[in-house]
Amino acid sequence: MMNKSVLVLLLVATFGVVSSSMVGLMRSAVGSPDECTYPPETGPCKGRMPRFFYNINTNECEEFIYGGCQGNENNFRTYEDCENQCKTS
Repeated sequence: MMNKSVLVLLLVATFGVVSSSMVGLMRSAVGSPDECTYPPETGPCKGRMPRFFYNINTNECEEFIYGGCQGNENNFRTYEDCENQCKTS
């Protein structure tokens, strides 16, 4: 019985990590002008992934360190993705 409980717990944890990663990827691909106004958010995880956010004060895409989970939609894998989604003429 204990092994079955551990297996279920591991499956739930794995699904949570995969889901969180997919949400981050989808956010990077979708974005919207409103999302470009959010401040950079590292999130609670301990990863150290370089990402880009749109800074409304400087009107530029800038690098920040993303922890790997949660955060917000102003989070892009590349400078170009950030510019394409947020930068206006």
